Amino acid sequence: MREIISIHIGQAGSQIGNTCWDLLCLEHGIDSSTGAKIHNHSAADKYFFSESMDGTMRARALFVDLDSEIIDKIRSGNNNIYDGESLISGNENTANNFAKGRGVGGNLVLENCLERIEKMVEECDALQGFLITSSLNGGTGSGFRDLLMERLAPGFEKKCKLSFDILASPSSVSSCVESYNVLFGMNSIREYSDASVIVENEALIDICKNKLNVEHPKMTDLNEIIANAISSATISVRREGSLNSSISEIMTNLVPYPPVKYLINSMSPLYPKEFVFCSYEKPTITELTESCFMDKYSVMTNCNLMDGKFMVCTVQYRGDICIRHVSSAIAKIKTSREIKFVDWCPAGFKCGIHDGPLSNIPGGNICYRDRDVNMLSNSTSISQTFSRIEKNFDELYSERSFVHRYLEEGAEEIEFTQCREEIRSVQNDYIEISEETDYEEEV
Repeated sequence: MREIISIHIGQAGSQIGNTCWDLLCLEHGIDSSTGAKIHNHSAADKYFFSESMDGTMRARALFVDLDSEIIDKIRSGNNNIYDGESLISGNENTANNFAKGRGVGGNLVLENCLERIEKMVEECDALQGFLITSSLNGGTGSGFRDLLMERLAPGFEKKCKLSFDILASPSSVSSCVESYNVLFGMNSIREYSDASVIVENEALIDICKNKLNVEHPKMTDLNEIIANAISSATISVRREGSLNSSISEIMTNLVPYPPVKYLINSMSPLYPKEFVFCSYEKPTITELTESCFMDKYSVMTNCNLMDGKFMVCTVQYRGDICIRHVSSAIAKIKTSREIKFVDWCPAGFKCGIHDGPLSNIPGGNICYRDRDVNMLSNSTSISQTFSRIEKNFDELYSERSFVHRYLEEGAEEIEFTQCREEIRSVQNDYIEISEETDYEEEV
């Protein structure tokens, strides 16, 4: 076995995780209300699920939030695939403060989380790594995430850590200090994640409005999109298929060297729930693949992929897919004048093809698709996101606004400038990669 343990942190991370497990249960033929198997299972199912003594399936997952509200809702919900010991909550609100989530508030539940993770690891035959979901804007999603990953690092240094990290939309910011939390959270990714998929709510809102016909998206609508992305991104780990790969192989391909570990996810197609499928409207594999590169409403990060250069891509195809059509689509992408690649990584493609059926969340906004394409890419266009993070931080920190709230919780002011310098250094790495290839092309 090559098991994956999922860790869902904070309000947003836990809500995303709960939605994601709903979808995973559908895909693996498991009744989420009882944990019972609906149909015959393959050995690969146990990468994400464990089987209890009575034959029911349980999620290999930990949910943790320092506020009890969301965890209590998950505990009292219809999902019975979670072990009660894996739903951990505190009684403190972090007040959207990274330092409090990392400090006193986080330490109250830390040992309980570590004990539970250790128990789940003991139940694994050969742990492959961890999948983490959290929002960097919140105090728990940024601060406690940093504390937990720091404590896990020494014992699991060689285990892969892939995270889906959410950045809130400027239009839905709930606290004036969120730009501090995001900067600290990004620095935590730099320290402790092997790869991070950056997801921006602003991009998800655009997808809802322009692809799914949802004029006023709710958080549940955004979570549904993220759940589908996680499902597609991990399909090669969870299912048998042509050109399969482990999560470590995926990250090895996507991260050419450690500092440039921030990834972009895009997927196609996304049909609204009222969409009526007609065979003559069925897009080709080439069209779906091009959409992942060129359609801004297929991209889950608020940046223009056409303004940057791709280093490497992992493209997962699901459903009614022909290998010959995939080869043709990739060949067209590689020869496109609009899609730019760095010249030092000419074979920057890894493909996976999986013929199993797709699922969609009942009552959701995404219509059933008989096939889809999901792409994880490492592109220099992510520097656009870094620029916004730095700009928001600088505007707040230039007046030292609310810094005292962090100092009261044990932070030191030098941490603000150090994190700012570290993130700027990462952004410069991406900018230099783009500028180097531009210079070589001119020469």
